[in-house]
Amino acid sequence: MSPDAVKYPAFHVLQGKRVILASASPRRGLSFEVVPSNFEEDYDKANYDSPTAYCSATCLKKAQIVLEKTIDTEPSLIISSDTIVVCEGAIYEKPMDRNDAVQILSAISGKTVDVITAVTMFYLQKDGTYKEVSFDESTEMYMDQYGQDMIDAYLDTGEGMGFSGAFSYQGAAFLMIKGITGCFYNAIGFPVSRFYREFLKISNQVA
Repeated sequence: MSPDAVKYPAFHVLQGKRVILASASPRRGLSFEVVPSNFEEDYDKANYDSPTAYCSATCLKKAQIVLEKTIDTEPSLIISSDTIVVCEGAIYEKPMDRNDAVQILSAISGKTVDVITAVTMFYLQKDGTYKEVSFDESTEMYMDQYGQDMIDAYLDTGEGMGFSGAFSYQGAAFLMIKGITGCFYNAIGFPVSRFYREFLKISNQVA
């Protein structure tokens, strides 16, 4: 945990403790030790009642894998997150290639999408056991109507391939988005404010 982060109420309890982010992604707000789960994220979406349930299951599995990898060293906190984009019931994750990205961006043009992020925390309790806390956050995003020229120009920037829905709101994709309702930070991949509120509830229990 970075020196600046521990100045905030609740985060100060993590000073000097091992905090692990169960992700290979560098696009997170605070400084953590990164331990990727390497989970293939290949759950069958048809087995879940909702996109949120699918996202939550993927997130939990990643956290469980990293806990198993690191439990012998007793990290104080493991944080996992998973983000999907949902439009008219279809779940869009990271595109497999440029053609896939073109198909995704074409499908969501002019429509409202939900950016759903699931978060799981495993924290070390004072009795030496781990406890799970999970939650999810959803942000509505209103896509502008755009054509193939805009899609090609955007993908030519090199953005989009590593993001669910084939776009990164904090980059050039803002030209394709009219607005959002909900948490801005969730729209860019991690609901920081909600995470802080949830962590505040358990901060005094972290060993």
